[in-house]
Amino acid sequence: MNLFRRVKFAAIVVTLPIVIGCQAMTAKTRVENPQETAITKSVQAKLQAEKTANLTRVDVETNGGIVYLSGIVASLDARERAVKLAWEVSGVETVVNHLEVEK
Repeated sequence: MNLFRRVKFAAIVVTLPIVIGCQAMTAKTRVENPQETAITKSVQAKLQAEKTANLTRVDVETNGGIVYLSGIVASLDARERAVKLAWEVSGVETVVNHLEVEK
């Protein structure tokens, strides 16, 4: 029984740092600068104000002038409209479209 406890303890000691390390590597630690924050907010505002297509389930992230769109939209037209709206924001250099069309 004593051997079983030692093996169990050793397994915990070995795996715990690996699990904690993996979680730390996947956490978002990057802080946006004020310009990126302004771009993100502007794109989000344009998407929320859009009346012809429901773009409320679109997530926006910005990194160095690159806008990343992800989420789900109802149609190909809505997907295209979200990209066009993102391009209209000042400071956007590239739009990466990861939007999926709802099936």
